[in-house]
Amino acid sequence: MTAHPARALLPLAVAVGLTGCTAEAPPPAAGPPAAEQRVGLTEWEIVTEGRPLAAGDVELVVTNAGAAPHDLAVRVDGDQRAVTPVLDPGEVHELGFTVAADERVELWCTVTGHHAAGMHTLLGVVATGAGP
Repeated sequence: MTAHPARALLPLAVAVGLTGCTAEAPPPAAGPPAAEQRVGLTEWEIVTEGRPLAAGDVELVVTNAGAAPHDLAVRVDGDQRAVTPVLDPGEVHELGFTVAADERVELWCTVTGHHAAGMHTLLGVVATGAGP
């Protein structure tokens, strides 16, 4: 019996996916900058809209879409700006803070072991009216 071609690519896909978690730069923008963005917390991932944040006052609408308790902490260029309480599954919390163009926004879950399991991501910030 021969191996299915898609199965042969699975280890490569997993390796590529894992290396993306440690990137120093935010992922490429998937749309125009936003002053408000929805963020979902699942096992073991932080899901964003994929758009950069617009410079200025921003708001994240954080939903625990997972089955375990999660929270979300926000660090901007190394300075912690905001953190939600630990959210039970289904709970929603809004976080507001201010960012400037070209800052790097780091999101992560502070629940023990969750960051190591992959619950972290980066967002970029662009000047209002700037494209991706």
